[in-house]
Amino acid sequence: MSAALTWFAPGAETHLGAPAWAGGPALRWAAAALFVVSVLIVAIAQIQMGASWRIGVPKEGPGPLVARGLFAWSRNPIFLGMLGTALALFVWSPHILTAAVLAATWTLTLVQVRIEEEALREKHGDDYERYATRVGRWFGRRHFGVARHERLAP
Repeated sequence: MSAALTWFAPGAETHLGAPAWAGGPALRWAAAALFVVSVLIVAIAQIQMGASWRIGVPKEGPGPLVARGLFAWSRNPIFLGMLGTALALFVWSPHILTAAVLAATWTLTLVQVRIEEEALREKHGDDYERYATRVGRWFGRRHFGVARHERLAP
C-alpha cells in the first residue's frame, strides 16, 4: 500500500506524517534488505515445517513438533519474518498508516503465538516445554542451568 502511495501520489506520504528525514537512500536500502531477509525467513521456515505447516490451530491440533533448522533458533521464525516485513514497510515509509500496520501486526502476532503455544503444550507436553526452555520465543538459544561464567570459560 505504501509503495503504491509512493508511486501514484508521491506527496501523500508527507500528508500522512512522514518525517523529513524519511526516504533517504540508505534508509530505503536498509528497509529493502530487511524485507528480503524477512521474506526468506518466512519461506525457509515454511519449508522446514513440512507436514506441520498450517494456518492457525486446526481442530485436530498442531502437527509434529519442529525443532530443527530455523526453529532451533526461534520458536516462531514465520511470525518473526512477518514482523520483519511490517517493520521494513515502516522503515521504508514511516507515517501513521505504516505505524498502524506495524502495531496491528505486532498485537495480532502476540495473540496468535500465545494460542499456538498453548496448543503445542497440550499436544506435545514435556517435549514442548523442553524445547521452549532451550529456544527463545523470537530468537536465541537459551542456556539455563549453566552459569554465564561457566559458559565463557575456556
